[in-house]
Amino acid sequence: LTWAATPSNNIAVRLKGDQVVLTPAQDFNGSERVKFVVTDQYGARDSTFTVVTVRPVNDGPVFTRAFLNLTIPMGGRDDSIVLNAYLRDVDHDLSDPRYVYFYQTADSVLVNIQGLRVIVTPVPGALGDKKIDITAIDPDGARATRTLAVRVTPASNRSRTTSPQTG
Repeated sequence: LTWAATPSNNIAVRLKGDQVVLTPAQDFNGSERVKFVVTDQYGARDSTFTVVTVRPVNDGPVFTRAFLNLTIPMGGRDDSIVLNAYLRDVDHDLSDPRYVYFYQTADSVLVNIQGLRVIVTPVPGALGDKKIDITAIDPDGARATRTLAVRVTPASNRSRTTSPQTG
């Protein structure tokens, strides 16, 4: 008898002798079907599906999309970034993770994370482009980081968001 298998979108299948090795994709959890086909020496074939369920175990937080670019006028502030719109963690409720922020342009923008909302306020006189790395750390210590781009303009411009960053 010879065996073959068709992997699913999130589960790789490797046949090794008389053993089957199933490997889920990184941070995947859920159920998917895997197809197995057996062929005998006369060419007769039969197939069956099996449902494989992967449970979440210590998966880290994952940013699912890029932040919108922010444009903030001097003297203004922006609080449009709500992390649960950009982040998921299959092991923990998003109200559990500790959110830590790092910013590369110290003294140019103030960042405050209240609950899941990111509040960005330019420091007086700090015009131009700024980058802020937002890091989410879950209770198990797993982390994910995404960069937020902020443009600080003269006070005559209104606060707005623009197209998402790539990467």
